[in-house]
Amino acid sequence: MGGASALGIVLAAFSSGFQKNAPSVDSAKLSQVTHKHWTFGKWLLAENLVYWCSSQLVIYVAGQVVSTSLVGAMSAAANVVGMVNILFLALENLVPTRAAAIYAKGGKASLKRYLKRVALIGSVTILAIVIIASLWSEYWLKLFYGSAYQGYGWMIAWWSAYYLISFLQRPLSIGLRVLGNTRDLFLASFCGALVAICLSYPIIRMGGA
Repeated sequence: MGGASALGIVLAAFSSGFQKNAPSVDSAKLSQVTHKHWTFGKWLLAENLVYWCSSQLVIYVAGQVVSTSLVGAMSAAANVVGMVNILFLALENLVPTRAAAIYAKGGKASLKRYLKRVALIGSVTILAIVIIASLWSEYWLKLFYGSAYQGYGWMIAWWSAYYLISFLQRPLSIGLRVLGNTRDLFLASFCGALVAICLSYPIIRMGGA
């Protein structure tokens, strides 16, 4: 994606050079914008690298310490609640743009009100989904996977709690991105990764699944 964008910039710059009255490039402003983009993007890059540890490491540790069949059960239980990922994708496609426009027009106070509204409506919606998934957890596992993962329905309740908490941090994440404070996003994910690294193995070793 970055390469495709860079190619587009090069082609546009090259073609505009042959046009009459083509705008000249202000190198000082270009340097300033490039610096801002790098400052904003470098923390997002680092955040994406450490996010894997906080979100996926526990699954690999469970497979190593307990069994690979447990990984299958964990994935099956996660997939039952995984429909909320559709809402997460919709959130990422719609809310950041709207939040940036609201912040540009009304400042931090308007941004906070909007993100609180998103958090309230989204959490109520997701709470309804995860309650339905948790109350009939064994039924959903049997419906989707037959009898292969019977007895693992209790995992759905834990995944439900995870997805609900995961949603609640998203409005905060979007707010920080709108404010350009991607460094704090990295620090948050880094702390989560440290917790996962330090606790995953001993907890699974002592308590199993």
